[in-house]
Amino acid sequence: MSMVFVQKLLIFFSSIASEEFDVICLTETCLCEQIDSPDLSDDRYLVSRKDRDSSTSSCKRGGDVMVAIKKNASASQILVPLIDLECIWISVKLNFGKKLLLCVLYVPPASGIEQGCAEFLVYTLLALFNLSLKTNAFLHVWKWTKIVPVSGKGNAEECKNYRPIEILSPLSKIFEIIIHKKLISQVKNVISTAQHGFPTKRSTSTNLLCLTEKVISAFEDNCQLDVIYTDFSKAFDLIDFRILMKELRTIGCHFNLAQWLFSYLSNRILYDYFNKVVSDAFSNTSGVPRSSNLGPLLFILFINDHCGELGFSGCHLFADDLKFFRQIRSSADAALLQNGLDNLYQWCIVNKLLLEKCSILSFTRKSQPIFYSYQINGILLRRSKSVTELGVTFDARFYPTY
Repeated sequence: MSMVFVQKLLIFFSSIASEEFDVICLTETCLCEQIDSPDLSDDRYLVSRKDRDSSTSSCKRGGDVMVAIKKNASASQILVPLIDLECIWISVKLNFGKKLLLCVLYVPPASGIEQGCAEFLVYTLLALFNLSLKTNAFLHVWKWTKIVPVSGKGNAEECKNYRPIEILSPLSKIFEIIIHKKLISQVKNVISTAQHGFPTKRSTSTNLLCLTEKVISAFEDNCQLDVIYTDFSKAFDLIDFRILMKELRTIGCHFNLAQWLFSYLSNRILYDYFNKVVSDAFSNTSGVPRSSNLGPLLFILFINDHCGELGFSGCHLFADDLKFFRQIRSSADAALLQNGLDNLYQWCIVNKLLLEKCSILSFTRKSQPIFYSYQINGILLRRSKSVTELGVTFDARFYPTY
């Protein structure tokens, strides 16, 4: 590098520093070891830079980058391992205990568009993912969620007949797939076998088959099977973050991962989009993202321990749909099932969830069945004469109607 060019560089950097900028970020600086960082600015700035490695091909690794931040900004450079790009990561402390994460990256034009973009995206995402895990913080920009209301059954003019569809950041979902794979390997052995909603090799079909087995077994024992059907109201939206973190720690989740998940869930920014109209943004105070990879897994971990509240009654779950049951030979058996319902209600109060759509169906072929008056919080449960599972309706004698 010629001395004339070096002098021109120094004049250029000095002129920028004279403008009293708090932060100066530059790419393609063409800096080299002949130029010392103190020569680029006065002692007001802390200079971080990453020059092109002369031992590598410049056509693959782009130009140099530099960040200069005033020393009174309380900033520090973060070293991200396994990254071979010209990039710099800076952590800046802001007021009220907040931090700003700044990345300056040089990405040269890709010669082979698809291959080039893929290469640099992989390294960039790797840097972001590693830094996110290292700091136990989920990037704020990935928390933005677009909610599109989709009309279901009923009058389209009534809000209650719409269900929200969440559209998440694609990069967020890529990261979630990685975390989900690691998390499921840790918790798969503690997820209740009664849960058929999301675990592998379980589905609505296995849910129905298990119920069928219980009903047939009751008939063979010449007794009835009382099944209480419940549904958690707005369950995905009501998950309390603190309670979830406590549950994760109980099942052995690493503290750092639990902290990262707390960052992932909290302070998400949501907005509604309907008929080309966008609402004001708002923040969540509870709940897990419905359309995410991690949301369903975190939900079933949250409700995983409630099966133990049902006493000696059995239960089957499909996500937030719960049915629990017991063979009834006498009113004493029914009282035990009622006790399980009482315990479930108390569990919901402690964990800030709501029960709705509760009903009872007695599967029996006896001429004189036992009809117990089940209730929840003093309100009698509606007694059904039939139930629909997987599009098949079963009556109380367990005869199907297709």
